Amino acid sequence: MSDRHLYRGKRADNDEWVVGYYFEDIGSIIKQRSNGLSAPTNLVIYETIGQCTGLKDKNGDLIFEGDILQYYDYEFPEYNTKGIVLWHRKGFECSISGENTFNGAFMPDKNLTFRSVFEIIGNIHDNPELLEKAK
Repeated sequence: MSDRHLYRGKRADNDEWVVGYYFEDIGSIIKQRSNGLSAPTNLVIYETIGQCTGLKDKNGDLIFEGDILQYYDYEFPEYNTKGIVLWHRKGFECSISGENTFNGAFMPDKNLTFRSVFEIIGNIHDNPELLEKAK
């Protein structure tokens, strides 16, 4: 399966992040990816679950819903700012607010513009203070 179908969530027993396939059974469960026949299954905290966008940041890390991104615009550096990845009706959106406001939808099958780069700097669950600084 492609990365686009992956989910991430914090384990309920130890707050560690796990990535895998999401199932809602007796609770919110993420079954980790594995090359073997049996993959670890983890009960996760429902509020922390986020779907993968299918895109990677400038460091090659997968971008998930709930990630906080630093947006770099090399052509217009005055637009450099932070934003959060959210699900919108038509796809994922990076909602960025600060001195400048930018709402840019991005989809896994679309290329980001050549002059802009995103970098994951945290997420809304572990680093909420990054959002306060962005306002």
